Amino acid sequence: MPATIEGKLSAVDYFSAKLSYEITPWTLNLKLPEGKHLVLDVRDKDKWELERVPGSVNIPLKDLSSRLGELPKDKTIVPYCSNIICGLAVRASLQLAEKGYAVQLMFGGLEAWKKNHPVEGKK
Repeated sequence: MPATIEGKLSAVDYFSAKLSYEITPWTLNLKLPEGKHLVLDVRDKDKWELERVPGSVNIPLKDLSSRLGELPKDKTIVPYCSNIICGLAVRASLQLAEKGYAVQLMFGGLEAWKKNHPVEGKK
């Protein structure tokens, strides 16, 4: 990206937007009791059954477009996948935003959640 005024403004806009559309596991954990968020695990069902964010709903990314009706429009949907390099949650976030859902991506995925918060599942 060129080092111009326009480029700097673009960077400011990008990072401002990025911060508003991401949520850390710590902040999410604090906000969950408010009942305004639905945590969406977009990994395959077998991984979700093994370990997951407590109370999360599982809709694998490959099934998301056909199962959108299962998600409430009156809550912020918080997709997550395995870790920071997993691209599934980003793709799900884009798909949901395109359909008019309020979305915040959980930064760092399940790996980041597990650093300070419990998980549930068969593991």
